[in-house]
Amino acid sequence: MGRVHTIQVLRCVAVAMVVLVHCNLTFTLGSSGVDIFFVISGFIIARVSKRRGAIAFLADRARRIYPMWWIAALPFAAYSIALHGVDRDRLLATASLWPVYGDYVTPYLAPGWSLSFELLFYMATALVVWRRSMLVPIVAAYTAALVAGISTGLPLLRFVGNPVALEFMLGVGIAMLPELGRRAGMGFLVLALVGFLLSIHASGDLLWVENLMSIATPWRFGQWGLPAAALVAGALQFERLAHGRIVRALEYCGDASYSIYLTHLPVVLALRGFAPWPAVFLAAFAAGLLAYRLIEQPLTRRLGPPRTPVLREQLS
Repeated sequence: MGRVHTIQVLRCVAVAMVVLVHCNLTFTLGSSGVDIFFVISGFIIARVSKRRGAIAFLADRARRIYPMWWIAALPFAAYSIALHGVDRDRLLATASLWPVYGDYVTPYLAPGWSLSFELLFYMATALVVWRRSMLVPIVAAYTAALVAGISTGLPLLRFVGNPVALEFMLGVGIAMLPELGRRAGMGFLVLALVGFLLSIHASGDLLWVENLMSIATPWRFGQWGLPAAALVAGALQFERLAHGRIVRALEYCGDASYSIYLTHLPVVLALRGFAPWPAVFLAAFAAGLLAYRLIEQPLTRRLGPPRTPVLREQLS
């Protein structure tokens, strides 16, 4: 597969949308940035998972996710514990990114909620890599958890059966598509635009983390997941045009998107009440780029790149 330039550009777009919604809470479209990330994850993992064994795949993903996450989450956890004492469940969720300990809880650093779903998808993928025959029971178990979670409200079922998992599957489906050409790409992009515009007028109750586990969550898949998938599918049709200085700059920001995603919130919370939102956005984005340059890149070099060759090109 090699490096997919449009995917890196979309990672930049997605993280910018997330930062924007935290800087300016009226920018509801920014909530879909996470859904774009979910679709991208499904696309990338579908293209690379068969290149490595299940254990090696999980090891690569853990090495990618946890070290930078712990570095970013530690100050938030320490601050909250100093003020309010230890919340055992939130501490466990922060350390492991597993969010269900009786009730569903978010980590001390709130953006970690999305990483919990990423890891759930990785675990399911690893089972399929281990035994292809596991696909059918996994789909059956997910379907049962989806129905039972909505009908019973049990936190564990609402997590493992959450409809946002369908967004990863949309990415998997996109990875199986042949090259369709620019005309089809424009069609997908028009669908994405229409979907996003319609979704902006949907209920704001679907946009916030604390409502993620509600029975209303299935609507998020339609509200943001489907337009996000159309955006990814459309952008991929223009891969051959993805070159030049602007694209390279956006790709670099896409490379840094994980650091930006994890580190922007402290800057936003510190400045949001004292500066206009464009200035807060620029400061938070710049802080994330700095964290990528000074922390994530050296950390990656010290830990070593992913052993899966395509993961090394696309995700490092």
